[in-house]
Amino acid sequence: MKKAFASKESDATPALPGQRESVCPFVNRWRSSASAPLSAGLFGVMEALIWVAVLVLAISGVWLGFFYRPGIPSAFNSLQYIMRDVNFGWLIRDLHGASTTMLFGLVYLQIFYGISRGAHRGPRAFAWILVVLRLVAFVAVAYFGFATVGGAASLGSLPSVAQHLAALPIIGPGLATALRGGYSVGMTTLSRVAMAHIAIGFLLVVVAVFTMTVRHVSRGGDKSRREDLALQRAHYNRNLFSGVILLAFACVALITFAPGLGSTRLNAIPPDPLAIPLQVTLPWYLLVFQGLAGAAQSVHGGAYLVIGSLLLLGAMPWLDLRREQSVKAGPVFRFFVWLFGLDFIVLSVAAAEPAHRFSPIIVDLATLYWFAFLVVITPVVTLLEGNRAKGDGRLEQ
Repeated sequence: MKKAFASKESDATPALPGQRESVCPFVNRWRSSASAPLSAGLFGVMEALIWVAVLVLAISGVWLGFFYRPGIPSAFNSLQYIMRDVNFGWLIRDLHGASTTMLFGLVYLQIFYGISRGAHRGPRAFAWILVVLRLVAFVAVAYFGFATVGGAASLGSLPSVAQHLAALPIIGPGLATALRGGYSVGMTTLSRVAMAHIAIGFLLVVVAVFTMTVRHVSRGGDKSRREDLALQRAHYNRNLFSGVILLAFACVALITFAPGLGSTRLNAIPPDPLAIPLQVTLPWYLLVFQGLAGAAQSVHGGAYLVIGSLLLLGAMPWLDLRREQSVKAGPVFRFFVWLFGLDFIVLSVAAAEPAHRFSPIIVDLATLYWFAFLVVITPVVTLLEGNRAKGDGRLEQ
């Protein structure tokens, strides 16, 4: 009996010094083989930087909530009071907006870098799905935060968003009615929006726990040597410290030179129920979804395009047909990833510009490439290029 137990212990994978196992065996199974090398530099600590930005957003948001009063026009008036009469209120609100900009910049960079480096493949598929779910939660929180401003642009966007929600099958009409508080935007709408903003923010904490558990940092090198482990940990800490310093400098630069980057000019105007904006422009980090929705020329089509783009992004582990050994993407696929990033910019600019300044053909072509990259280019190119490559079997981040 003792010999049998001893053989099982010897066959088990030895744990790293200082490594803690999760209480959930399912998570342990994914964590054990989802390692990533630290050669990615600052991209290797991007996960931690994202949650640093979330922490700053949470603290500044709680502080703003002390003075915020939801309602029409009390929401707009309370934010004007914060900016003008509360000590350092302008600084806290600008810090909240700059942190949102930095957060989405990091999230989008992580997604594009992960696609080009194969961060969605093999045992890291579960972590990739969590990243996409987290992106959906970030988008929802960001829009509800934009709507709580109570300006002309925020209230002008609520009917359109409610219509897109109502286009969803089964649950859509109920969600739209719950958001509006009735059949149209009324006095209680901003109260519901503020509660949704807070509730999804708490949900992000749960997503953070799962994401940080699954996407852990690889110890790399010879796992049996404590010296290598200490060097890897020191290398990670240096990169993390450098990333936090760069993040702080970027926030200071945004607050100083571009404090209104995450808002629109129409939100500086109080809402008027008799004046409807001809075009509502969302903040830059939501423009790509506004561009996809606008390309459909219908409410139902726009909702399905946005949902389909997110579902296909989450299905990247199954759309990528490279062999398990050839993890690193080839030059052809990386070229198409760069075009995918350029397509992201084109859709965002098209949504921000007036309709008469941007050709609808360009928007249609950009939307077509967005889905062609996910459905056609990724399977075909990775299948042809991955089968010719000779990889070493190590996962890259």
